Amino acid sequence: MLSDRKRLLLLIGLAAALAVVYVAVRGVPGWSESPSADAGDSTDGPPAGRKNVPERAEVAARRHEVTVRRREVARIAVQRKHEYLPQLKKAAADPDWKVRHAAVDGVGRLEREGDPQFLIGVLRNGDEQADVRAAAAERLGEMRFWEAGPAIIDAMEDPSALLRARAGVALRRIVVVDFGYRASDPPDRRSEVIKKIRELWPWFYERFAGREKAKG
Repeated sequence: MLSDRKRLLLLIGLAAALAVVYVAVRGVPGWSESPSADAGDSTDGPPAGRKNVPERAEVAARRHEVTVRRREVARIAVQRKHEYLPQLKKAAADPDWKVRHAAVDGVGRLEREGDPQFLIGVLRNGDEQADVRAAAAERLGEMRFWEAGPAIIDAMEDPSALLRARAGVALRRIVVVDFGYRASDPPDRRSEVIKKIRELWPWFYERFAGREKAKG
């Protein structure tokens, strides 16, 4: 016969064993409703890897719009029709610099029948993208527009190597003289050559620009 004390200890042990079995099978009561920290399915935000989908779609849509505008401007630019000048000048104020580049290039393609003074304004705009200003300088040089000389000379001192190079080529086309300016030369060397060009420019302008105007 078991004593009362032993019977009590046996009952306590049996109850503990049943509790362990219950927890193993059913889990701790109240825990099943709590999401796991590693589950990754929290309803506080979108699933991992998807949270940037709307942003990416929006960026892609904006890029597509820019591409469409640029292609349209390029399409009318290559036609070299004066009737498109107002449309090209309007596109030159587009928020995207690639569209502006195509528009400025289109204005330049119209040569002197277009608006060279407009191109000079673009070239002098220090807030404009260097690529756009470079396109203006290149077209002014191709049409040998003497009035653009001072603006082109200023552009030869620009921080942009691309703009300096295009401006240097443009000046050589206008004056038909190589002053020895190279956009890649050290700053001191460039400054020395540009100073010489500024000193000689009035003589070249008076002698040759006036002659061309008389012919025209």
